[in-house]
Amino acid sequence: MSHPDLILLDEPTNHLDIAAIGWLETFLINYKGAVLVVAHDRYFLDRIVTKVVEIRDHRAAVYKGNYSYYASRAEMRITLAPSITSGKDVLHVEGLKKTYGDQLLFQDLSLDIRRGEHVALIGENGTGKTTLLKILNQVIDADDGLFRLGMNVVIGYYDQELQDLHPKMTLFDEIAEERPDLTQTQIRNLLAAFLFRGDEVFLSVGDLSGGERGRLSLAKLMLSESNFLLLDEPTNHLDTESREILESALNQYEGTVLFVSHDRYFINKTASRILEFNNGKLTEYLGNYDYYLEKKAEQGNVPGYSEYGGGQSTVIKTAAYCSRDVTTGEGADSSGRAEWVAQKEEQARIKKLQNRIERTEQEITALEEHLDQIDKEFQKPEVATNPSLLSELHEERSEISAQLEELYAEWETLADASKSP
Repeated sequence: MSHPDLILLDEPTNHLDIAAIGWLETFLINYKGAVLVVAHDRYFLDRIVTKVVEIRDHRAAVYKGNYSYYASRAEMRITLAPSITSGKDVLHVEGLKKTYGDQLLFQDLSLDIRRGEHVALIGENGTGKTTLLKILNQVIDADDGLFRLGMNVVIGYYDQELQDLHPKMTLFDEIAEERPDLTQTQIRNLLAAFLFRGDEVFLSVGDLSGGERGRLSLAKLMLSESNFLLLDEPTNHLDTESREILESALNQYEGTVLFVSHDRYFINKTASRILEFNNGKLTEYLGNYDYYLEKKAEQGNVPGYSEYGGGQSTVIKTAAYCSRDVTTGEGADSSGRAEWVAQKEEQARIKKLQNRIERTEQEITALEEHLDQIDKEFQKPEVATNPSLLSELHEERSEISAQLEELYAEWETLADASKSP
């Protein structure tokens, strides 16, 4: 607030709730000076940065643009598939109540979750989000009400304390104990997907950092028989690359997910439905975090934005969607969700085309460089006087030129398709 020329921020969102982060973002967006920030909060980075500097292997690489542009330059994918398919009705909660001492967290809490939904629980600290997950996982009891799991529902639970790990075991043994049917190669491949490579698989769990333990715990969860994942702040201990691995896995996951998170980028990438805790009630938003913000803006109630002159102007309008009170069901509108699904499908189509365009461009660049090398070979005196070698080079050049013509045509087709509605 003293208006310096340069602000240096080291993980500024770590201990802030969503409202406070929103205020900070709006302040920095309107700030006239320079900002240099270290952060793992990718939604925060997407909103405020215009350049990303990645430090890897003692070197710095600079990317102009926000975090999403930087992240699109490589992607790692793994597949998470439940071995048992649950019934369509996964969870029914009715009239749930919980207090701690004199503090009422929630009462008359009711909700239903169906197979395949990815539901995010959001809200300020202390509203009861983690408590609800612990009740569903039977770690603690509710004061009143009930909940029922559907047919063939198997819960997999990820907590912030990472209590499912054994400090004296190696990473390899942790996985082998969970799934003794896997081969050594399969175990190594799984651990490699979570960035544990080479001799690292024989490290003791007790010697791992918090982020490494988080990755190992998620790897174990993916090997379980679970088809209903309860995740409590799953990205808290993860570095950026590990978060993207988890997002990719969850986006392909055919089971059901209910998670608590303050990581807005993670919510935006993985949630198909948001439940907001507020004053002991749940309000439902049938969309991702962008949709949630849009609806709050329409209500003039964007978390943290209005305090610094933000409001509606700080939120990009993307598409209509609906929200409703989970308890009463008021305001429900299936058309909003249908529109959201259609938009997500279109985004997936465009993303797939963009990936193909990028691969085609890489192939074109490689072949063009090969042609340049052949042309340089033609200029060498020892080549110019060797008819046999000249013939080989001419034939090779003709083949590459033909391949390039096909790639140029493919690129034009893909580029046109990516622009089509």
